[in-house]
Amino acid sequence: MAIDVKDLYEQACETHRHASDFRAKIIAGWSMMYTVFGSVFVWVHATHKDLCWLVSLAAILMTVVMLLADHRHRPAIARSAEIGRHIENDPDSGIPPDRRFFTTTEGGVPPGFLIDLFAVISGALF
Repeated sequence: MAIDVKDLYEQACETHRHASDFRAKIIAGWSMMYTVFGSVFVWVHATHKDLCWLVSLAAILMTVVMLLADHRHRPAIARSAEIGRHIENDPDSGIPPDRRFFTTTEGGVPPGFLIDLFAVISGALF
């Protein structure tokens, strides 16, 4: 049973949107947790200086967990983009070049690299 190209392209767009939205929620949660850890660190530093290492350790563990959560969704983003690019590059698709989404997202610095770099820098600073 063959899948209609239009349906496949729609699925790729929807999968990409869903995984990208989930990535945005991960990063928002990550940022919120850093704000909380900053406040906790200041409080602990003011009241119990000898326990500051626990806050740093918890922040590093949280960074690893959030990075793993992002890594879990990277294949869905990459695969949906690959399928979308394949459909857009097919001459029979009928998608005009100025209306293509997936082929215009190629190149540049990948968001996953920036997220990894942010996690490494954050971990080093803790």
